[in-house]
Amino acid sequence: LWQIDDTHYWIIECKNGVTAQRGISKSEAGQMNTSIGWFEGKYENFENIPIIIHPSNKFKEDAFSTKQLYSLQPEKLELLKNNIRDFYKSISGVPFTTISPEGIQSMIKEYSLDSESMKKTLLSRVSK
Repeated sequence: LWQIDDTHYWIIECKNGVTAQRGISKSEAGQMNTSIGWFEGKYENFENIPIIIHPSNKFKEDAFSTKQLYSLQPEKLELLKNNIRDFYKSISGVPFTTISPEGIQSMIKEYSLDSESMKKTLLSRVSK
């Protein structure tokens, strides 16, 4: 579970050892549906985006999700890791007294780590 801002969360399930050719299985989609249900029971007044880290953005024929599911595929996960690394490199060595909240926010946008940029550049909708 990743809190993106005051009212938005990403519910993340990570699948490894799977292939893109197989697609997202009924079992994997079911695990996500369980996580969505848990979140909505615990965090009633918050928005969420369910994300599966998986090499595919396609459901297998018998799989479905109760909510629109998004995929974070390996190449986009690598982009996220690089953006985070570059963000931290850019502020390392900068005196703490010279860093402002506005400056940090500007750098977050520069490295596409704000919620809208991440959603737009990293996630793809899962479909049949």
